[in-house]
Amino acid sequence: MLPPPIHPSPKTVSRSCSCEEKSDRYLYNGHEEQQAQSDISPKYYQNSNSYGYKFRVFHYIDEILSYILRNSYWLADRLRGGKIYNQYKEIKYLKSLSVSPDVNSKLHDLLKHAVKHSLFYSHCNPENLSSFPIVTKEILIENQNLNTVPTECLPWQHCDYVIQRTSGSTGTPFAIPMDSRKRQRRVAELKYFGEIVG
Repeated sequence: MLPPPIHPSPKTVSRSCSCEEKSDRYLYNGHEEQQAQSDISPKYYQNSNSYGYKFRVFHYIDEILSYILRNSYWLADRLRGGKIYNQYKEIKYLKSLSVSPDVNSKLHDLLKHAVKHSLFYSHCNPENLSSFPIVTKEILIENQNLNTVPTECLPWQHCDYVIQRTSGSTGTPFAIPMDSRKRQRRVAELKYFGEIVG
């Protein structure tokens, strides 16, 4: 007995094809995928490999540019001598110590510096912390000229002080003069602790 004749549906017949090979591809659905794959020339695979290679190259370039943008601040700082990065490394090192550094010696150096260079603290004894007055914001504002160390006394200071101001939302606005080293330290602290808190 002969099999029943095949009546292709309109979806399986190619309306725009005049070639028998293309019509056969649509008529015999079982061989459609295999026939379609056999029609792909080696040049197609060559082009697709070329596109894949270009995509990978552009992907790597994009990753490199993203890395540079993320680290552009540190790159610019290193080109200027890495002053902030050195402060950042020191903060990171001090935070990694299991034993606290010698705070008393650093405090003693700071008190000696204040007595030597600031008129406001010139009457104090650097060996005795209790000889230093307890100050408020109002006292510092009234005695800002006496309290500020002249830039000539700081060998690393080659420009005017940077003035850091508070908004005064909880009280009187306050202006704090910062030398370049203190400002670098402050930026390094913001970078370090900003990474910790995310």
